[in-house]
Amino acid sequence: MVYRVVIDFSLIYVDSPSVTQLTPLHGDDSGGTIVSLLGSGFFDVPTFSCQFDCSPVTQVTATYISNTVIICQAPSCISGTVALDISINTVDVIVTGLSFTYESTAVLDILV
Repeated sequence: MVYRVVIDFSLIYVDSPSVTQLTPLHGDDSGGTIVSLLGSGFFDVPTFSCQFDCSPVTQVTATYISNTVIICQAPSCISGTVALDISINTVDVIVTGLSFTYESTAVLDILV
């Protein structure tokens, strides 16, 4: 017996997304800041992620808003400026050339 399997598929080429702006540019080092990434070529796939160049590098899921906006929640990270890049498949990284700055929050212990 010989079996013949025919698979019909299409390969669609899309341009790489690009990020031109982040807002806000800074947030608390404990994490939780919602960062909007503005650009072009975004599309809705469950593997879209933002990569914060903390130590260690941390990827978080991106939320698709439109083909020009995605949002990500910043993870906790030590204070300082880190690269913020994106990935469509959580493996290949698209370098944005943009950065996000983590800042320590001052805590007031005693009010006189």
